[in-house]
Amino acid sequence: MNFVQSNLEIETVSLCNRVCPTCMRNSYPDKEVVKEWFQLNFMPTETILELVKQAYDLGFRGNVNLSRFNEPLYDKRLPELGKEIKKIGKFEHVMFHSNGDLLTESVAKELDGVFDLIVFSLNDSYEENKERKDWVETLFSKTELLFVSGHRYVHYYPIPDIVEFGKNRVNLPCFEPTLRILFNYKGELVFCCEEVNPVFFKLGKFPEQSLEQLLTNSYYTETIEALKYEGGRAKFELCKDCPRG
Repeated sequence: MNFVQSNLEIETVSLCNRVCPTCMRNSYPDKEVVKEWFQLNFMPTETILELVKQAYDLGFRGNVNLSRFNEPLYDKRLPELGKEIKKIGKFEHVMFHSNGDLLTESVAKELDGVFDLIVFSLNDSYEENKERKDWVETLFSKTELLFVSGHRYVHYYPIPDIVEFGKNRVNLPCFEPTLRILFNYKGELVFCCEEVNPVFFKLGKFPEQSLEQLLTNSYYTETIEALKYEGGRAKFELCKDCPRG
């Protein structure tokens, strides 16, 4: 396959310890839809590894990111998962995103060198950020670290004019689905970062369908293509008031 996306993002565990109001899992208005993301649920190990293996066999060589709308450090399998994924083949990075709240010296020791890259989100004050960043950097000598802060606008971002903000972008092209292949912990292919649970785009589930079947589904590929052009967002319920852009 000729992969457009350079990131395969797999949510191995459902839970996150933070309740950031800017995160889709917390701001989503229908709490029933996202309730399972407030419980500790895991994607089976064999499903994770088979998903990565199928991606590799199809020619994917980008980033394998073991995180999504969760805190991956809840998953004690992370060190072993990282090792097993590297046995499958050579990827750009085997990585994950974390807020770092659950990080300890012993956990860092298990992760260091297993993962190529860990991205830590720092959302506190400058002084707290600096202190945390300095501490985290002392724990790793082999793994590359990246520190980021801030939030991107999402559908339910808690600012009064978010709906109008999104509607003003309806004619802009969207390339978000060309960046990532997203799987939630249930194995469901999710269209973009604006969905936690696939409510608007029902694209299928792994391993009930193979990765190749999921990614070559005409509805999936044609929707991605349509969004590349002006006015494409207006064709889809989720996209017509999306604030990303």
